[in-house]
Amino acid sequence: MNPLQLERLHAIQRHRDIPVPHTGQAFWARDPLTQQQWVCKTAELAGADTLIAEIIGWYLGRSIGAPLPNAALLLTDPDGLSPAWLTETIPNAQHWSDAYLGILDNPEELGAILALDAILLNADRHERNLLLQESNGSWKVWCIDLGGAYCGSPPSFSQYDLETPDLSHHVRLTLPDKYKIDPRIIEGAQQAAQRATWLPDDNAMFQRWAEEACVVVGSTQASSLLRGLRHRCRHALEITRRHLQALQKQP
Repeated sequence: MNPLQLERLHAIQRHRDIPVPHTGQAFWARDPLTQQQWVCKTAELAGADTLIAEIIGWYLGRSIGAPLPNAALLLTDPDGLSPAWLTETIPNAQHWSDAYLGILDNPEELGAILALDAILLNADRHERNLLLQESNGSWKVWCIDLGGAYCGSPPSFSQYDLETPDLSHHVRLTLPDKYKIDPRIIEGAQQAAQRATWLPDDNAMFQRWAEEACVVVGSTQASSLLRGLRHRCRHALEITRRHLQALQKQP
């Protein structure tokens, strides 16, 4: 299998800001060569921690089966926007609603999102950070915005053991009529967590992820990031089990 590699861009055209409550961190941008539209977060506006978390989240998420859109790094922009994180826009998308829980085409991939959040300690899984895409009457869920995951702060992240994310702002995932999570979501989370436990065997891959994420923003904390990521992935099954148990008990 070819190793995952983020695309590199050298210039973008900035457009309007994205109206996200309480932040001015993200804006729409376009590739002047291909006209591809991106959501852009710069290190200057969003912070270095955000870029580290997005990079690690994308690599880990893609590796365990979470549905993340294509992404890229902007490293040498002549207008001074680099470094920046770019996420491809999802066409025909809307924000999450639990009314779609029972009709998703990819509930197992929603489970993989939960495992990803659990491993990286991402508590920012509210309705605006899950997208629903409609195509010919079918609905697919997409994972966006991992910038708040604790892995973005490597020294702190490396100190965590088996803690799970806070659920204060988490979407409800229990089926309204059954008061439990769809078994397909749980199965998907468990399978993704199992995949995560295998990843630390590839030390070179993990090291490449950590070094890339830190080099992009000029951080020297790759070793702390690597240590925390290895530990959390090795214990992904237990961490994910605890996260699912807490989600099941959401009021």
